[in-house]
Amino acid sequence: MPDATPSDVDKLVTELEQAEAYEQRLRQLIVDVRDRFHVTVLLVEHHLNLVMRVSDQVVAMNFGRKIADGPPAQVQADPEVVRAYLGTETA
Repeated sequence: MPDATPSDVDKLVTELEQAEAYEQRLRQLIVDVRDRFHVTVLLVEHHLNLVMRVSDQVVAMNFGRKIADGPPAQVQADPEVVRAYLGTETA
C-alpha cells in the first residue's frame, strides 16, 4: 500500500481485530461442542493457529499424502512439515 492513509491502516487493524475475535469465538465453539457432547471433531483447516490451539491430535498432509501425525507441538516441529508448509528446514 504505497499510498496508504491513516484511515486505511485503521481499517486494516479493525479487520484484523475482527478476524481474531472471530477465531476466538470459533475456537471456543469447537471446544465447547467437543466437551459438552463428548465427541471427536474433525477439523479440516489451513489456518494453523486455530488448528494448533484446539487440537489434541494433528495430521499434516502435503499433496494428499500424510507427512506427520501426533500432538500439535510434535507435528509443528516435524522437519517434513516445516519444509512442506514453510519451505525451509528447522534450525
